[in-house]
Amino acid sequence: MKKKDLKPINKKAKKIEHEVKGMADDNIMTGMPIGCTTIFDTGWETNPRAETPMSNCLSSARDFTACSGSCWWPAQTPDSVTNFPDFQNQCQAIEKDWRNLNFVIKR
Repeated sequence: MKKKDLKPINKKAKKIEHEVKGMADDNIMTGMPIGCTTIFDTGWETNPRAETPMSNCLSSARDFTACSGSCWWPAQTPDSVTNFPDFQNQCQAIEKDWRNLNFVIKR
């Protein structure tokens, strides 16, 4: 049975069908950037860089310091509280020389 063959048979089904048809015309959210962060963080929604890396949301570039807190990224990024607040200062252009970041080892 195809979807076009389905027809509502009671009041509740007809009401649901009417509401769903109204939702199809609603394009309010299409202009909203949707991503991991709850704040406007340019680089998540767009790529402001004119040079490499040419892509949205690369872990070695933008998300390394942007995705923390309530944001999830499958890497060991600091979550708002860190004992090493200046760990990223050793490489100023993180998208180019992220390999220069050192591991933090507590002894």
